[in-house]
Amino acid sequence: MSTLQASYCDQGQALLDQALPEAELARLIAAHLAACAECRQAEAVFQTLAMALRAASAPALPAAVEARLLSRLCSAD
Repeated sequence: MSTLQASYCDQGQALLDQALPEAELARLIAAHLAACAECRQAEAVFQTLAMALRAASAPALPAAVEARLLSRLCSAD
């Protein structure tokens, strides 16, 4: 395995372990997106989906469901 491959494997493992600092993670993602058209396209789709979800309103819970949830939460104390 080359040094470059080992570096990517180490970074990949750190990603899986959620052990990278946020700035390093952002740098790695930006570098990958700059080089990978397929991932840029997927990221654009995810961004569009995220914007649509943020703009959507959540449906109201039926009153009976809300009452049961509140009852269970209050009885858990």
